[in-house]
Amino acid sequence: MKSLDRRHPDGHLEEEKIMPDIMQDPLRGLSDALVERVRGAQPLVARIEVEGRSVRSGTLWRKDVVVAADQAFARVDEAKVVLGDGSSFSAPKARASAPG
Repeated sequence: MKSLDRRHPDGHLEEEKIMPDIMQDPLRGLSDALVERVRGAQPLVARIEVEGRSVRSGTLWRKDVVVAADQAFARVDEAKVVLGDGSSFSAPKARASAPG
């Protein structure tokens, strides 16, 4: 580890340790890890389009099921689903069963 000599205002010599270049900034490591997580999740995010409404998003649960908030699609029977690779298809809205 390198050290840096500095003079304190009262005149005494202060030695400061400098981290070696091979040590990463922990925030940089966290940022890089988040980038990788987002990159890995990207194929699981679906764009859901309904004519006359704002675009919504959903999660690809299985290859034939996209999950989204029900209240965002009240009174909707069908929507266009666009996957991360750009492929799209029309999908009927499945009704959630009542808890019980």
